[in-house]
Amino acid sequence: MIKRLFPAMLMLFGWLLSSFTLSAEQAEALETNARNSLQSLIDRTTAGGELTIPPGQYEGPIIINKPIALQGNGNVTITGQGGQPVITVNADRVTMTGIHVVDELNPPDIPAIVLQGSGHVLEQLQIQTSGSGIQLRKAHKSLLRELRISGLGNQSGSGKQLFRRGNGIDLWGSHDNRIVSCTISGMQDGIYLESSEANRILDNTVSDSRYATHLMFTKDTIVKGNVGIRNVTGLMVMGTNRTQIEQNRYYKQSQNVNSQGLLLYDVKNAVVRDNHMEGNRVGIYMELSSSNIITDNTVAFNFIGLQAIESSRNKLVRNSFISNVIQAQAKQSGGNELDGNYWDDTQNIDLQGDGQSDLPYRISPFFLTLTNAAPSFQLFFGSPGIVFLESLFHAGTDQWLTDAAPLIRPAADPFESVSTHHRSVGFIFSFLLFLISILIITYWGVLRK
Repeated sequence: MIKRLFPAMLMLFGWLLSSFTLSAEQAEALETNARNSLQSLIDRTTAGGELTIPPGQYEGPIIINKPIALQGNGNVTITGQGGQPVITVNADRVTMTGIHVVDELNPPDIPAIVLQGSGHVLEQLQIQTSGSGIQLRKAHKSLLRELRISGLGNQSGSGKQLFRRGNGIDLWGSHDNRIVSCTISGMQDGIYLESSEANRILDNTVSDSRYATHLMFTKDTIVKGNVGIRNVTGLMVMGTNRTQIEQNRYYKQSQNVNSQGLLLYDVKNAVVRDNHMEGNRVGIYMELSSSNIITDNTVAFNFIGLQAIESSRNKLVRNSFISNVIQAQAKQSGGNELDGNYWDDTQNIDLQGDGQSDLPYRISPFFLTLTNAAPSFQLFFGSPGIVFLESLFHAGTDQWLTDAAPLIRPAADPFESVSTHHRSVGFIFSFLLFLISILIITYWGVLRK
């Protein structure tokens, strides 16, 4: 009996042995993978050290609890599994460079990367997310430079899809940070700051989002050299103090009924200088804003150049309003100082030869008041009847926005800083057309002979 069972027992023993050996190999492989996981590599790196991450794909979540420098060299991808940030930083002085982060599963309120602490440097990261890009929470004195952040899913830049996304870079209670040369598209707000002070937003480009940059209850923010295109609003500034807005370009914010190049709401002591607002529904919109200086800006090819509502004690100097369908509208906005702006539709007489017209430029609130009371009257914009009625409307002229001495011509070339390339291309194209015309004329002349 035993002899008959011996072969079967031997086969069973061999199977058990092979199973045990396979399990040991699997265990060893799992142990090796665990040792080589990104989290394990980070944990084994000493504080203040640098980790060059081996090329490949890794899974989050990753948690960093000490100062460390992570170098990806553009060959490292970290993918989130949903439910939490892909990378969480809970320490000071963390550097991350050349890493690709993909977050396909998180809702808008969960970021791909969340930063706390101070002194961080994030450079040349690429983030694709269905949630938010980067959140700074009480994170100070950090540098975010040359980041590329894009929203996954619908990229139309309009409609309800905007509110199903998170913000590209989101700061709350975070001070003295720099966001430089980042490219952001397809998010809710490209760059969002709330209750944060002394931050600098420099040379970024945001497209196809709700607001390119959104400031809420901030102080001493500098927004300079940025570009916003095809957003609902280029720059939304609300409840802020001492904001500097310089050398930005916001254009083609026109697809939404509430689109503006620059929106100032309850803003005080801002300096708005040398910006270009082109092709928007409204170039500059001000409401409940006071004590701001708006100077040397170009506002061109918008439906409405300037719109002011219940705003006073603002100073508008040397701005150029060119080819806007409606140059300006104002309502309950007396007490503002307009001096030496250029309005290309004004009637000019310069008897003194000083480059300023002796005829004032007055901004009537008639059409804005009429359409606020009856929005359907917007259909009659520019009609002879509306123009005639507006010419009869002279009530409360002391409350009208009035430029007492408008410029005869712009103070400087209003398109010099943004159109040099286009002018060169246009010149070359025109020259080629001229040459082609000469050749055609010559050719037909020879045929006729």
